[in-house]
Amino acid sequence: DKYKKRGKLLQFINSSFLNKFKPDKTLKRLTKSWNTQTVYADFNNDDVDDIFIVERWRENKLLLSEAGKLIDKTKQNFSDFNNNSSSGALAFDYNNDGLLDLLVSREDSVLVLLENFSNGHFKNVSNKKLSCSNKMHLTQKISEFLNVGDLNNDGFTDILINIRTVTGGNNICLMNQEGKYFADYSDSLKIGLPFVDGTILGDIDNDGDLDIYGYRSGRNLLWKNNLDDKNYIKLFLRGIISNTRAIGAKVWIYPAGKLNRKNELVAYKQIGSDIYGTNSFNDLTAHFGLSNKTKYDIKVRFDTGKEIVIRNAAAGHTLIIEELTGLSKTLYLLPGKFIRTIILREFQIYLLIILLAGFTIYFGIKNGILKYKWEFKLYFSLGLINISLFWLILFLTKESNDFIKFLLAPSVLIIGIVLPNLIFMYMKNRSPIEENQEILLDKLFSQLINFTHGEWALRNLNSLQVFFQNAASIDKSDSDLLNQIGNRKETFLKLTSPSIEVIIGLTQKVNSLNEITAELKNGLDYICESLNKNKTECILSDYLLSGSIGQSLNKIKQLISIIKTDIFSQHSSNIISVIQSVVEELKPILNNENITLTKLKDVEDDTLVLIKNFELADILDNSLRNSIKSLSSQKEKRIDVLISRKPPKILIEIEDTGIGIEPNKFEKIFEFGYSQFNGTGKGLFLARKSLDKYGGRIYVKDSTLNFGSKFIIELNKGYKK
Repeated sequence: DKYKKRGKLLQFINSSFLNKFKPDKTLKRLTKSWNTQTVYADFNNDDVDDIFIVERWRENKLLLSEAGKLIDKTKQNFSDFNNNSSSGALAFDYNNDGLLDLLVSREDSVLVLLENFSNGHFKNVSNKKLSCSNKMHLTQKISEFLNVGDLNNDGFTDILINIRTVTGGNNICLMNQEGKYFADYSDSLKIGLPFVDGTILGDIDNDGDLDIYGYRSGRNLLWKNNLDDKNYIKLFLRGIISNTRAIGAKVWIYPAGKLNRKNELVAYKQIGSDIYGTNSFNDLTAHFGLSNKTKYDIKVRFDTGKEIVIRNAAAGHTLIIEELTGLSKTLYLLPGKFIRTIILREFQIYLLIILLAGFTIYFGIKNGILKYKWEFKLYFSLGLINISLFWLILFLTKESNDFIKFLLAPSVLIIGIVLPNLIFMYMKNRSPIEENQEILLDKLFSQLINFTHGEWALRNLNSLQVFFQNAASIDKSDSDLLNQIGNRKETFLKLTSPSIEVIIGLTQKVNSLNEITAELKNGLDYICESLNKNKTECILSDYLLSGSIGQSLNKIKQLISIIKTDIFSQHSSNIISVIQSVVEELKPILNNENITLTKLKDVEDDTLVLIKNFELADILDNSLRNSIKSLSSQKEKRIDVLISRKPPKILIEIEDTGIGIEPNKFEKIFEFGYSQFNGTGKGLFLARKSLDKYGGRIYVKDSTLNFGSKFIIELNKGYKK
């Protein structure tokens, strides 16, 4: 309130982002008087705004910028003008010379035109340029309003005057005659009456010419301009670094190819300089009347000094010119938009709600996957439903009271995530104790061995894949071939598919490769559904369907291979490392019995075999101990261990110089309870059983009584994780 004292001009400077405007009181001394209006415009063309201050009963003031300061140039720059008792003013270039002129309303005469003839030096040209109409000299005047714009699109700015008196009033339209003088067209344009208090100019119907909207006490009026030609260019300027509506920006228009030639200038405007009074202002889209028979070069200089040139612009168009464009615009605006958004209380609460929702969904679904082994379809559907419902409630309640719009959506989401977890926890507590993970892994391993090593399943998959992927080349009239394909289809549905279902179920129970398992199940469901719904002939005839089934079969093989590699890697061991460990354990016995043990290998040190290390160690330990026992009565005591590769198998040959085995007992020694050396008779039996599980075997290759025996242990190649 302390800044509301009469007659002092205060400028409020936006000093930094989000801070309050700070008052600049440097002009208080210069402007102390009966001020009624201030016009900001660059009168001396130094790209710094000057100030023209309108005084009610004292002398108007002209403050021009010089060396960064505003200097009072009133006496020096006004030559033949009684510069007193004014009520308002605006600045515009009436003669297109690139200098802003002043239109001033006076108490004694309604209108004074001051021509800027040299960078802020003015002379009164009212008598020469303005029509001396009696309408402009009404007595008992109450108020007047000035406006300017090119109403007839001839390239020169016209003047509108609204005068209210005690007994009535008039609207006066002075048309610019190519910058030479102004003539009164009020009667011919039929806008003299009814009078209005003020006007707004703008292309309301967007047809390229300026319409007049008059406001007054009572019913407002609209005068629609029916010029409807293409003799115009409209510029919508958008400031980015400077103010948004580009107030203070300058526009010069020249004929194409004649940019910056002063004598060729056809139009000049500074945005906002022609605003009169405080009640209203015109559309800030810059309107220029220009002939549509030529093209133009347009130069725009924003308040920051940024210049943009548009060349060869055709009349009859509206151009949008931005101070910055593209990435630079985005980067400049981003901090402001971001800060303006985040300081809003409502945004902060919504952000907190969204973060809470995100954490709830993430941890709720993660808990379901880890503890209750939710499948992809389940947790995807659950997440999608809850997210959709959350955003729908947020949208529908945005106009409700704070309690509903901020609490309803998160409450529903928390219930939607927590409740399924509680239900699964209840079901888990009521269900039998899950099988031991090791048992489940062994079951899954056995199922994969049966599936991948038993040729029928893979052969069934491969044959169906080949048939369906090559459906186009199959003779549909060959009934034998169709029957063969039909039989393989039935085999898949009755045998292969259930076997894959078992693999899927066991993989889910051991909580391994959940996404792969879900993809495998989806692919299997698709194939089974397609095979059940469609006859063989129909599938083969529909190349799109048959190709899709073929691709799905191939995908199933790939996914099973991934599961196989993962599980088999957990059942693989380094053969060299295991043999080394077993031999080291037996060294004291070998030394005590004077037995020479030789190890030979024809494989790499990192060779893996498909058997767990402790099971392989048990088999080797039992076999070597049997050899040691057979050497107890022999003179030559030697054991040779050879590791070799015989694709696809890896072999361990154990050859000794022991007492040997009778040929009819080559198989009997592997029977439960049989022993040559008064043992339990379980060792070789369990060894063969273990190897059977891994698709391997152990057998006697050769034996001669009193000369020794050779045992072969066959193993499958192991898998690296």
